[in-house]
Amino acid sequence: MKPLLFILIIFFLGISACQVPEPEYSLDILQGTWLRVWSTDVRSDSMEISIDNNIGTIVYVPASSDFVVGTKKWTNIASIAEAGDFNLLDLSADTLSYNSIINMKSDTTLEIVSEGYQNAPGGKQLWTKLP
Repeated sequence: MKPLLFILIIFFLGISACQVPEPEYSLDILQGTWLRVWSTDVRSDSMEISIDNNIGTIVYVPASSDFVVGTKKWTNIASIAEAGDFNLLDLSADTLSYNSIINMKSDTTLEIVSEGYQNAPGGKQLWTKLP
């Protein structure tokens, strides 16, 4: 009886160790309008994006920016439990979309880091949520 109990305990411990971790955040925290306060491409700092579901659409751009109001800048936003809190495709000024990670710094501050182009223009961005 004891060997069977031991085997069952080991079995259930093994199953629980293999469970996929749950994401810390849901898309709900991102809903609303965000202001870009800093990036590695200052031409687009002060841009504003409105997030609805898993898409971020540009609602304001400074005159120095190459972006256009109405453009979908963030697409395919999804919660993840691995490195970072969300992944997404981030449209760059060169009209290419890059795999990127959103790290939530707080409920009202987020950082975007391009997975392969961190030092490129726009490869790192800091955003704050508008009231």
